Amino acid sequence: MKNLSIVVLPALLLGCSATGPEQQTHLAGTTCWKEIPTGSNLPVTRCMTEEERQRQKQQADAIGDEILRSTPNKSRGSGGI
Repeated sequence: MKNLSIVVLPALLLGCSATGPEQQTHLAGTTCWKEIPTGSNLPVTRCMTEEERQRQKQQADAIGDEILRSTPNKSRGSGGI
């Protein structure tokens, strides 16, 4: 079992490093950028096509609209500050 882990572990590590986002940068329409996630100091490279970014923006806008619609309007009816 120990011999198997010695063989499998390096293969997994090499396989993970070969599928990084750097390889996706040559695809047409793909844009990559680095982000630092909240609570981390390690940058993460993210890649998306223009279509994926537009879809994600539409979803975020829809969620924001839903939050605004579900929040009661406090400026009406209070008559004061």
